[in-house]
Amino acid sequence: MGVVNGWIASIAGRSFGMGPTTHGRVTETRDVPVRMRDGVDLLTDLYQPRNASPLPVVLIRTPYGRRAIGGLMERSLSLRGYQVVSQSCRGTFGSGGEFLPFQSDAEDGVDTLKWIAAQPWYSGYVLMCGLSYPGYAEWALAADAPEGMLSGLVIQNAASRVYDVFRPHGTVGLANLLNWVYLQSIRYYLSTVSLIYTSLAHRRRRVAKASAHLPLTEADTIATGKPYPFFQQVLQSPHPDDALWQLTDHSSTVGGVDVPIHLIDGWYDFFLDPQLNDYASLVRAGKKPYLTIGPWSHGSTDAIRVGYSETMRWFKAATTGDWKSLRSKPVRVQLIGTREWCDFDEWPPLSQDRHLFLNGAGRLSPSAATRAGAPTKYRYDPADPTPSVGGALLYDGSGQVDNRELERRSDVLTFTTEPLSEPLEVVGVPRVRLFVRTTARTTDFFVRLCNVTRRGKSLNITDGIARFPICDHEMLDDGTIRIEVDLSATACRFETGHRIRLQVSSGAHPRYARNLGVENPAAELTDSQVASQEIFHDPDHPSEVVVPVLTGHLTKSLKA
Repeated sequence: MGVVNGWIASIAGRSFGMGPTTHGRVTETRDVPVRMRDGVDLLTDLYQPRNASPLPVVLIRTPYGRRAIGGLMERSLSLRGYQVVSQSCRGTFGSGGEFLPFQSDAEDGVDTLKWIAAQPWYSGYVLMCGLSYPGYAEWALAADAPEGMLSGLVIQNAASRVYDVFRPHGTVGLANLLNWVYLQSIRYYLSTVSLIYTSLAHRRRRVAKASAHLPLTEADTIATGKPYPFFQQVLQSPHPDDALWQLTDHSSTVGGVDVPIHLIDGWYDFFLDPQLNDYASLVRAGKKPYLTIGPWSHGSTDAIRVGYSETMRWFKAATTGDWKSLRSKPVRVQLIGTREWCDFDEWPPLSQDRHLFLNGAGRLSPSAATRAGAPTKYRYDPADPTPSVGGALLYDGSGQVDNRELERRSDVLTFTTEPLSEPLEVVGVPRVRLFVRTTARTTDFFVRLCNVTRRGKSLNITDGIARFPICDHEMLDDGTIRIEVDLSATACRFETGHRIRLQVSSGAHPRYARNLGVENPAAELTDSQVASQEIFHDPDHPSEVVVPVLTGHLTKSLKA
């Protein structure tokens, strides 16, 4: 490793909270072929501190290039006393075989661990860390890893199951899927962040054009210039028990992973809910995972900084056995709207449900309506789909944004409380129950919770979507249907004078593929049907949002 690269890695590691370096020089060995059970070689780079006895090994498996950002993470770890094994997944960046996303990482990961165990520099400790796909790769191999070989895992912005990312709530996560497919189609030209951002305008144009195109089956060709197999597989696999998702789903093995695990995510990340499912599986199995969640979107700078810092703490505890050096409570979350972190013994913490009922004139009230009233109506036209604004997006416009322009649209309803007389801390999973009526044979309902500031900004906190064919739901005598939507988990403080707002619409395009209102196969359709939607809020139809309000003592651990 050159002096300049070492200096950059040292400074960058300090700025990201990794602490001081412990070794001065690192030896890099590039393009080492590691043989898999079927004879395919996966190219692997080694980063090893010079003149040091065998040190703990950190394995990173990625389809995004072994030298992303010049190998900065690998060098930073190695300068701090770790041997780093950085491997390109099958079919990527010189590794042999075909890249079948998420489908060969279990076997290849286990074979790589066995290769490490046979090396003279193997120390008996193997740690893993990774954000997004590399985090998923940890789950893929964890259950079948050689016994006692893994010492600790840090899994960030990732989960054991990817169905929920690409087919959330029965929809297609269109924007995230197209952006990911686009980048995979040009990955060999993108070995540095600077090149990725050079292509930013081109990516935006192609993905925007593809998102607007019908039928959906041609969108990958619009984005990348030719059909992309994984995109087509996602469209053809709507159900979690379809073959694609069975091959890629490791959630059933999570509880059996007997390795210290730290999970890290963001309130605006599309991996959040499946990652929390992984956390719950570990807890049910009697394990004691750590969990850290901040107000981040996927791969944001603040998320990476906290991830690096927590990774170093976790690795040190895993290799020294000094678990008492970690924070005393395993769950740490940052409240949206504050700079405060809060520590809990478990997730979700103890809370009490507060019911807020939809009423006429756009009101959200603690009491349900006592008089009959007309439903609130809107018209949803798939030819002019309600746009997505902020939220859990892979790139452009993700996170928390002002929703006021969106709320001016005629196809977006809002129901808002009076200004709060005292602060309210909502921590957990809000739920929305609606009584609806529609003229469409199939439709969506997108609901979003917002924090309205004293100055009127409407800032998105969490949201959820329900897609269903009408025939699958019990219809009441008056033609209404009762639906329930779980929003994504959240932690937010609504300050005194702020208001809670619930949005109701029929989509968030292109974050979710639009519902055309016509029966399946939806991906092949070009025709659409306008839907007349009604939201009921009378004594016989008490539509409501249920928010979990924090109870008990709240520990403020530190400032963000």
